[in-house]
Amino acid sequence: MNLLLMLVHLFWETIRHQKKIFLVTFVAVFLPMGFAIHRLPKRFQTSAIFNFHSDFSKIPASSEFFPEMYDPNEIRAEKEAILLGVLSDDFLYQLVQKYFGETDAEHEWVVQGLRKDIRFVPLSRTSYQLIVVQRSADMVEKIAWEVIEKLEDILKSERLARMQAVFDSITQQLHELTIDGQDKDMLLHMEANRLKVEEEINKLERLYTAEHPRLIRLRAQLKNLHKSKQNYSSDGLARGQLENWASLRGILLTRQALLQVAIRMEEKGSLSHIKLVKEPDLPQWPVEPKKHLLLTSAAVTSTVLATAVAACCSFARDARVLFPEAFQAWNRFRASLLNKRKINSTAGQVANRENTTDKDA
Repeated sequence: MNLLLMLVHLFWETIRHQKKIFLVTFVAVFLPMGFAIHRLPKRFQTSAIFNFHSDFSKIPASSEFFPEMYDPNEIRAEKEAILLGVLSDDFLYQLVQKYFGETDAEHEWVVQGLRKDIRFVPLSRTSYQLIVVQRSADMVEKIAWEVIEKLEDILKSERLARMQAVFDSITQQLHELTIDGQDKDMLLHMEANRLKVEEEINKLERLYTAEHPRLIRLRAQLKNLHKSKQNYSSDGLARGQLENWASLRGILLTRQALLQVAIRMEEKGSLSHIKLVKEPDLPQWPVEPKKHLLLTSAAVTSTVLATAVAACCSFARDARVLFPEAFQAWNRFRASLLNKRKINSTAGQVANRENTTDKDA
């Protein structure tokens, strides 16, 4: 408490006796700082909150091909990987090229700087917040919408690619399972296996003898293929086999139809795995810089410096009264230096005169 009172007393006495010095110092410090704060570039911020559904990785009618995730940590890691994939170098380059111009797009530091201005913040297991900071209010809102649309496109394209791959595989399998009492595709399959075995036998006969175990096994396999083909051609599929093929074909047809419906819904945009809770808005005032806080800091700094300068000046003026012995010693020291200078100067003048006289003689 006593220290605080002493500081207040020092400040008040300094203001009273050194008003001009205090005001001049305060203005000299505060004006440049205020001008620099006023010139700081403004930065605007907008945010959007969206729900990232956990079923984004589930592909209809294809759970056997793409295993579903149930671990919350695994699902969250998958989501974060997708969110990081949104901010690719190509996408950021397009944004810089569109909103900043061709010149800025050529600088890598501008592109990577934009990456730092866009971030996803997890709020819960399914909710995320998109935060975008930029120099213009209109620009920051448009960039936020671009990021959300890019996220939707990535999810849509990835799911479509997976579903289309499964759909093509099922279609190919159905083409091979043409059952109408006689499966002609099965005959083609048997014929292909026979030709493959015969080709391998011909290669091995050049390397081994006829009694080689591998050749013996291949000849037995070729014999079984001939026998199976004859039985299949004469008798057709057995009843049990026919029921199995029909059941498999029915399952594949059902899944193909379900996948086709899901693909059409994805293509039309009927399914959305991103639900916006809060849309990006147009900011009305900048978030940076905090001018009021900066101006207050500048005023405090200027006051402290002005007080210090005024206190030093006041102390220098009163030092003669506070430390008389020190000033007397200082005056004696200066007087002795002046006397020595005079003596040295006089001696030098005498020496110059003597030299001049000697030269004239």
